[in-house]
Amino acid sequence: MDESAFRQLVAWLIAAWMPNIPHPVITFKGEQGTGKSKTAQMVVNLVDPSPAAKRSQPRDVKAWSTQAFNSWALCLDNVSSIPTWLSDTLCKAVTGDGIVDRALYTDDDVVVLSFRRVLSMTTIDAGAFAGDLAERLLMLDLQLIDPSRRRTEEELDTAFEAVRPAVLGSLFDLLATVLAVLPNVKLATMPRMADFARVLAAVDQVMGWNTLDDYLATSANVGGDALEGDPFGSAVVALVEQFGTWTGTAAMLLEQVQPPGGIRPPTWPKDATRAGGRVRRLAPLLRTVGITVDDTQRSRDRHRHKLLILTRTDLPNETASTPETDPLWPPVAPIGHGHRAPDLH
Repeated sequence: MDESAFRQLVAWLIAAWMPNIPHPVITFKGEQGTGKSKTAQMVVNLVDPSPAAKRSQPRDVKAWSTQAFNSWALCLDNVSSIPTWLSDTLCKAVTGDGIVDRALYTDDDVVVLSFRRVLSMTTIDAGAFAGDLAERLLMLDLQLIDPSRRRTEEELDTAFEAVRPAVLGSLFDLLATVLAVLPNVKLATMPRMADFARVLAAVDQVMGWNTLDDYLATSANVGGDALEGDPFGSAVVALVEQFGTWTGTAAMLLEQVQPPGGIRPPTWPKDATRAGGRVRRLAPLLRTVGITVDDTQRSRDRHRHKLLILTRTDLPNETASTPETDPLWPPVAPIGHGHRAPDLH
Protein backbone atom coordinates (compact mmCIF):
# COMPACT_ATOMS: atom_id res chain seq x y z
CA MET A 1 0.00 0.00 0.00
CA ASP A 2 1.11 3.59 -0.42
CA GLU A 3 2.26 5.83 2.43
CA SER A 4 -1.14 7.47 2.92
CA ALA A 5 -2.92 4.11 3.23
CA PHE A 6 -0.25 2.79 5.61
CA ARG A 7 -0.60 5.79 7.92
CA GLN A 8 -4.39 5.43 7.98
CA LEU A 9 -3.92 1.75 8.82
CA VAL A 10 -1.67 2.67 11.76
CA ALA A 11 -4.24 5.19 13.02
CA TRP A 12 -7.02 2.59 12.72
CA LEU A 13 -4.95 0.11 14.75
CA ILE A 14 -4.47 2.76 17.44
CA ALA A 15 -8.24 3.34 17.61
CA ALA A 16 -8.91 -0.41 17.69
CA TRP A 17 -7.67 -0.55 21.31
CA MET A 18 -10.15 2.13 22.41
CA PRO A 19 -13.26 0.09 23.28
CA ASN A 20 -15.68 2.95 23.90
CA ILE A 21 -15.72 4.56 20.43
CA PRO A 22 -17.15 3.41 17.08
CA HIS A 23 -14.55 2.09 14.65
CA PRO A 24 -14.99 2.24 10.86
CA VAL A 25 -14.86 -1.07 9.02
CA ILE A 26 -11.36 -1.20 7.56
CA THR A 27 -11.82 -2.49 4.03
CA PHE A 28 -8.94 -3.73 1.90
CA LYS A 29 -9.76 -3.25 -1.78
CA GLY A 30 -7.78 -4.42 -4.76
CA GLU A 31 -7.68 -6.81 -7.66
CA GLN A 32 -6.64 -10.44 -7.36
CA GLY A 33 -3.01 -10.75 -6.34
CA THR A 34 -2.86 -7.73 -4.02
CA GLY A 35 -2.73 -9.75 -0.80
CA LYS A 36 -6.06 -8.55 0.62
CA SER A 37 -6.90 -11.64 2.66
CA LYS A 38 -3.43 -12.04 4.15
CA THR A 39 -3.22 -8.36 5.03
CA ALA A 40 -6.59 -8.46 6.77
CA GLN A 41 -5.60 -11.62 8.66
CA MET A 42 -2.40 -10.02 9.96
CA VAL A 43 -4.15 -6.80 10.97
CA VAL A 44 -6.94 -8.61 12.82
CA ASN A 45 -4.44 -10.88 14.57
CA LEU A 46 -2.56 -7.84 15.85
CA VAL A 47 -5.73 -6.62 17.57
CA ASP A 48 -7.41 -9.91 18.53
CA PRO A 49 -5.34 -13.06 17.85
CA SER A 50 -7.50 -15.90 16.54
CA PRO A 51 -6.95 -19.08 14.54
CA ALA A 52 -10.00 -18.03 12.47
CA ALA A 53 -9.46 -14.32 11.92
CA LYS A 54 -11.13 -14.52 8.48
CA ARG A 55 -14.78 -15.49 8.30
CA SER A 56 -17.21 -16.21 5.49
CA GLN A 57 -20.19 -13.93 4.99
CA PRO A 58 -22.87 -15.01 7.53
CA ARG A 59 -26.14 -16.41 6.23
CA ASP A 60 -28.43 -14.70 8.77
CA VAL A 61 -28.49 -12.48 11.87
CA LYS A 62 -28.20 -15.42 14.27
CA ALA A 63 -25.04 -16.73 12.57
CA TRP A 64 -23.60 -13.21 12.57
CA SER A 65 -24.33 -12.62 16.27
CA THR A 66 -22.61 -15.89 17.18
CA GLN A 67 -19.48 -14.84 15.27
CA ALA A 68 -19.39 -11.24 16.44
CA PHE A 69 -20.25 -11.77 20.11
CA ASN A 70 -17.29 -14.08 20.67
CA SER A 71 -14.63 -11.89 19.02
CA TRP A 72 -13.43 -8.32 19.49
CA ALA A 73 -12.05 -8.10 15.94
CA LEU A 74 -12.97 -10.18 12.90
CA CYS A 75 -12.79 -10.05 9.12
CA LEU A 76 -15.37 -10.86 6.45
CA ASP A 77 -13.31 -12.14 3.54
CA ASN A 78 -13.98 -11.77 -0.20
CA VAL A 79 -17.19 -9.73 0.03
CA SER A 80 -18.77 -9.25 -3.40
CA SER A 81 -22.25 -8.09 -2.43
CA ILE A 82 -23.96 -7.33 0.85
CA PRO A 83 -27.70 -7.89 1.42
CA THR A 84 -29.62 -5.11 3.14
CA TRP A 85 -29.97 -6.98 6.43
CA LEU A 86 -26.22 -7.55 6.68
CA SER A 87 -25.42 -3.96 5.75
CA ASP A 88 -27.71 -2.73 8.55
CA THR A 89 -26.26 -5.28 10.97
CA LEU A 90 -22.67 -4.24 10.24
CA CYS A 91 -23.60 -0.59 10.80
CA LYS A 92 -25.05 -1.50 14.18
CA ALA A 93 -21.94 -3.51 15.08
CA VAL A 94 -19.81 -0.41 14.37
CA THR A 95 -21.81 1.91 16.61
CA GLY A 96 -23.03 -0.65 19.15
CA ASP A 97 -25.50 -3.50 18.55
CA GLY A 98 -27.92 -5.44 20.67
CA ILE A 99 -29.58 -8.69 19.65
CA VAL A 100 -32.35 -10.32 21.66
CA ASP A 101 -32.76 -14.07 21.28
CA ARG A 102 -34.63 -16.82 23.05
CA ALA A 103 -32.57 -18.68 25.62
CA LEU A 104 -31.62 -22.23 24.68
CA TYR A 105 -34.16 -24.93 25.64
CA THR A 106 -36.71 -22.37 26.88
CA ASP A 107 -39.86 -20.77 25.50
CA ASP A 108 -39.96 -17.49 27.43
CA ASP A 109 -36.45 -16.66 28.71
CA VAL A 110 -34.41 -14.33 26.51
CA VAL A 111 -30.72 -13.59 26.13
CA VAL A 112 -29.51 -10.12 25.18
CA LEU A 113 -26.24 -9.95 23.23
CA SER A 114 -24.84 -6.42 23.28
CA PHE A 115 -21.58 -5.57 21.54
CA ARG A 116 -19.53 -3.06 19.56
CA ARG A 117 -16.88 -4.60 17.35
CA VAL A 118 -13.75 -3.87 15.32
CA LEU A 119 -14.43 -5.11 11.80
CA SER A 120 -12.46 -5.69 8.62
CA MET A 121 -13.51 -6.69 5.11
CA THR A 122 -11.81 -7.54 1.84
CA THR A 123 -13.38 -6.82 -1.54
CA ILE A 124 -12.66 -6.24 -5.20
CA ASP A 125 -15.70 -4.04 -5.90
CA ALA A 126 -16.22 -0.96 -3.70
CA GLY A 127 -19.65 -0.42 -5.25
CA ALA A 128 -21.01 -3.42 -3.36
CA PHE A 129 -21.77 -1.38 -0.24
CA ALA A 130 -24.99 0.42 0.66
CA GLY A 131 -25.00 4.07 1.66
CA ASP A 132 -25.19 3.69 5.43
CA LEU A 133 -22.35 1.18 5.45
CA ALA A 134 -20.25 3.13 2.94
CA GLU A 135 -20.17 6.04 5.43
CA ARG A 136 -18.68 3.70 8.03
CA LEU A 137 -15.80 2.35 5.95
CA LEU A 138 -12.10 3.08 5.96
CA MET A 139 -11.22 2.00 2.41
CA LEU A 140 -7.57 1.20 1.70
CA ASP A 141 -6.40 0.33 -1.80
CA LEU A 142 -3.77 -2.41 -2.05
CA GLN A 143 -1.28 -2.45 -4.89
CA LEU A 144 -0.53 -5.43 -7.09
CA ILE A 145 2.41 -7.46 -5.78
CA ASP A 146 5.15 -7.98 -8.34
CA PRO A 147 5.80 -11.72 -8.92
CA SER A 148 9.46 -11.22 -8.01
CA ARG A 149 8.43 -9.96 -4.56
CA ARG A 150 5.88 -12.63 -3.72
CA ARG A 151 6.49 -14.81 -0.68
CA THR A 152 4.96 -18.07 0.47
CA GLU A 153 2.42 -18.24 3.28
CA GLU A 154 5.00 -20.00 5.44
CA GLU A 155 7.56 -17.22 4.90
CA LEU A 156 5.00 -14.52 5.67
CA ASP A 157 3.78 -16.24 8.83
CA THR A 158 7.35 -16.73 10.06
CA ALA A 159 8.25 -13.10 9.36
CA PHE A 160 5.06 -11.85 11.02
CA GLU A 161 5.69 -13.80 14.22
CA ALA A 162 9.28 -12.52 14.32
CA VAL A 163 8.35 -8.83 14.10
CA ARG A 164 5.04 -8.94 15.94
CA PRO A 165 6.42 -8.04 19.41
CA ALA A 166 8.24 -4.99 18.01
CA VAL A 167 5.17 -3.93 16.01
CA LEU A 168 2.94 -4.18 19.07
CA GLY A 169 5.47 -2.28 21.17
CA SER A 170 5.62 0.55 18.64
CA LEU A 171 1.84 0.72 18.37
CA PHE A 172 1.40 0.79 22.15
CA ASP A 173 3.99 3.56 22.48
CA LEU A 174 2.03 5.59 19.93
CA LEU A 175 -1.27 4.68 21.64
CA ALA A 176 0.00 6.01 24.97
CA THR A 177 1.07 9.29 23.36
CA VAL A 178 -2.24 9.64 21.50
CA LEU A 179 -4.25 9.00 24.68
CA ALA A 180 -2.27 11.74 26.41
CA VAL A 181 -3.16 14.42 23.82
CA LEU A 182 -6.63 13.17 22.84
CA PRO A 183 -8.60 15.02 25.59
CA ASN A 184 -7.38 18.34 24.18
CA VAL A 185 -8.09 17.59 20.52
CA LYS A 186 -10.92 19.71 19.11
CA LEU A 187 -12.27 19.54 15.57
CA ALA A 188 -13.63 22.59 13.76
CA THR A 189 -16.40 20.46 12.27
CA MET A 190 -17.63 17.02 13.26
CA PRO A 191 -17.82 14.50 10.40
CA ARG A 192 -19.51 11.13 10.57
CA MET A 193 -17.52 8.77 12.80
CA ALA A 194 -16.50 11.85 14.81
CA ASP A 195 -14.81 9.91 17.63
CA PHE A 196 -12.59 8.13 15.14
CA ALA A 197 -11.87 11.43 13.41
CA ARG A 198 -10.61 12.85 16.74
CA VAL A 199 -8.25 9.89 17.07
CA LEU A 200 -6.93 10.58 13.58
CA ALA A 201 -6.40 14.24 14.49
CA ALA A 202 -4.51 13.17 17.62
CA VAL A 203 -2.30 10.82 15.59
CA ASP A 204 -1.63 13.65 13.13
CA GLN A 205 -0.69 15.96 15.97
CA VAL A 206 1.76 13.46 17.42
CA MET A 207 3.26 12.17 14.16
CA GLY A 208 2.95 15.18 11.87
CA TRP A 209 0.83 13.14 9.45
CA ASN A 210 -2.31 14.02 7.46
CA THR A 211 -4.50 10.99 8.09
CA LEU A 212 -7.70 12.91 8.90
CA ASP A 213 -7.78 14.77 5.58
CA ASP A 214 -6.88 11.58 3.70
CA TYR A 215 -9.65 9.67 5.48
CA LEU A 216 -12.27 12.33 4.69
CA ALA A 217 -11.19 12.43 1.03
CA THR A 218 -11.30 8.65 0.78
CA SER A 219 -14.76 8.56 2.39
CA ALA A 220 -16.06 10.95 -0.27
CA ASN A 221 -14.66 8.69 -2.99
CA VAL A 222 -16.28 5.63 -1.42
CA GLY A 223 -19.62 7.44 -1.44
CA GLY A 224 -19.27 8.13 -5.15
CA ASP A 225 -18.36 4.50 -5.84
CA ALA A 226 -21.37 3.27 -3.86
CA LEU A 227 -23.67 5.54 -5.86
CA GLU A 228 -22.25 4.22 -9.13
CA GLY A 229 -23.09 0.72 -7.94
CA ASP A 230 -26.72 1.68 -7.27
CA PRO A 231 -28.78 1.97 -10.51
CA PHE A 232 -31.56 4.00 -8.87
CA GLY A 233 -29.07 6.32 -7.15
CA SER A 234 -27.23 6.84 -10.43
CA ALA A 235 -30.51 7.70 -12.17
CA VAL A 236 -31.36 10.26 -9.47
CA VAL A 237 -27.92 11.83 -9.84
CA ALA A 238 -28.37 12.04 -13.62
CA LEU A 239 -31.76 13.74 -13.17
CA VAL A 240 -30.39 16.38 -10.81
CA GLU A 241 -27.30 16.87 -12.94
CA GLN A 242 -29.61 17.68 -15.84
CA PHE A 243 -31.97 20.12 -14.13
CA GLY A 244 -29.98 21.55 -11.21
CA THR A 245 -32.96 21.37 -8.84
CA TRP A 246 -35.82 18.92 -8.95
CA THR A 247 -38.93 19.19 -6.77
CA GLY A 248 -41.83 16.78 -6.68
CA THR A 249 -43.39 13.81 -4.96
CA ALA A 250 -41.81 10.40 -4.68
CA ALA A 251 -44.33 9.11 -7.21
CA MET A 252 -43.30 11.82 -9.68
CA LEU A 253 -39.64 10.96 -9.12
CA LEU A 254 -40.26 7.27 -9.71
CA GLU A 255 -42.05 8.14 -12.95
CA GLN A 256 -39.34 10.58 -14.03
CA VAL A 257 -36.17 8.53 -13.53
CA GLN A 258 -35.50 5.68 -15.89
CA PRO A 259 -33.31 2.60 -15.34
CA PRO A 260 -30.41 1.89 -17.70
CA GLY A 261 -31.70 0.26 -20.86
CA GLY A 262 -35.31 0.76 -19.74
CA ILE A 263 -35.29 -2.51 -17.76
CA ARG A 264 -35.80 -2.20 -14.02
CA PRO A 265 -33.32 -4.27 -12.00
CA PRO A 266 -34.57 -6.25 -8.98
CA THR A 267 -33.32 -3.54 -6.61
CA TRP A 268 -35.38 -0.79 -8.29
CA PRO A 269 -38.10 0.70 -5.99
CA LYS A 270 -41.47 -0.87 -6.79
CA ASP A 271 -43.68 1.99 -5.59
CA ALA A 272 -43.60 5.61 -4.43
CA THR A 273 -43.22 4.72 -0.75
CA ARG A 274 -40.12 2.64 -1.42
CA ALA A 275 -38.76 5.31 -3.78
CA GLY A 276 -39.07 8.02 -1.12
CA GLY A 277 -37.42 5.83 1.49
CA ARG A 278 -34.64 4.95 -0.94
CA VAL A 279 -33.88 8.62 -1.61
CA ARG A 280 -33.69 9.36 2.11
CA ARG A 281 -31.38 6.39 2.56
CA LEU A 282 -29.19 7.65 -0.28
CA ALA A 283 -29.09 11.22 1.09
CA PRO A 284 -25.65 10.88 2.77
CA LEU A 285 -24.10 9.52 -0.43
CA LEU A 286 -25.79 12.17 -2.55
CA ARG A 287 -24.25 14.86 -0.36
CA THR A 288 -20.78 13.51 -1.16
CA VAL A 289 -21.38 14.30 -4.85
CA GLY A 290 -22.88 17.74 -4.17
CA ILE A 291 -26.61 16.93 -4.07
CA THR A 292 -28.78 17.77 -1.06
CA VAL A 293 -32.10 16.12 -0.19
CA ASP A 294 -34.89 18.03 1.58
CA ASP A 295 -38.00 16.03 2.47
CA THR A 296 -39.46 18.43 5.05
CA GLN A 297 -41.75 20.40 2.69
CA ARG A 298 -45.32 19.66 1.64
CA SER A 299 -47.52 20.84 -1.18
CA ARG A 300 -50.02 23.64 -0.54
CA ASP A 301 -53.02 21.81 -1.95
CA ARG A 302 -55.53 19.98 0.21
CA HIS A 303 -53.70 16.68 -0.19
CA ARG A 304 -50.53 18.03 1.48
CA HIS A 305 -48.24 15.77 -0.56
CA LYS A 306 -44.76 15.31 0.87
CA LEU A 307 -42.17 16.79 -1.46
CA LEU A 308 -38.64 15.78 -2.30
CA ILE A 309 -36.37 18.70 -3.15
CA LEU A 310 -33.11 17.59 -4.76
CA THR A 311 -30.58 20.38 -5.31
CA ARG A 312 -27.08 20.59 -6.74
CA THR A 313 -25.15 22.62 -4.20
CA ASP A 314 -22.23 23.24 -6.54
CA LEU A 315 -24.31 25.31 -8.97
CA PRO A 316 -25.36 28.41 -6.97
CA ASN A 317 -25.60 30.69 -10.01
CA GLU A 318 -27.42 28.43 -12.41
CA THR A 319 -31.14 28.71 -12.96
CA ALA A 320 -32.73 25.42 -12.03
CA SER A 321 -35.41 23.80 -14.10
CA THR A 322 -37.34 20.60 -14.20
CA PRO A 323 -39.15 18.60 -16.87
CA GLU A 324 -42.65 19.72 -17.72
CA THR A 325 -45.31 17.99 -15.63
CA ASP A 326 -48.97 18.58 -14.96
CA PRO A 327 -49.34 20.71 -11.80
CA LEU A 328 -50.73 18.94 -8.76
CA TRP A 329 -51.65 22.21 -7.01
CA PRO A 330 -52.79 25.04 -9.33
CA PRO A 331 -52.50 27.91 -6.76
CA VAL A 332 -48.67 27.83 -6.81
CA ALA A 333 -45.97 27.92 -9.47
CA PRO A 334 -45.16 24.64 -11.24
CA ILE A 335 -43.00 22.37 -9.13
CA GLY A 336 -39.30 22.45 -9.78
CA HIS A 337 -38.95 25.97 -11.22
CA GLY A 338 -36.31 27.76 -9.16
CA HIS A 339 -34.53 26.86 -5.94
CA ARG A 340 -37.22 28.13 -3.58
CA ALA A 341 -39.32 25.47 -1.91
CA PRO A 342 -43.10 26.00 -1.49
CA ASP A 343 -44.07 28.03 1.58
CA LEU A 344 -45.57 26.19 4.51
CA HIS A 345 -48.79 27.39 6.16
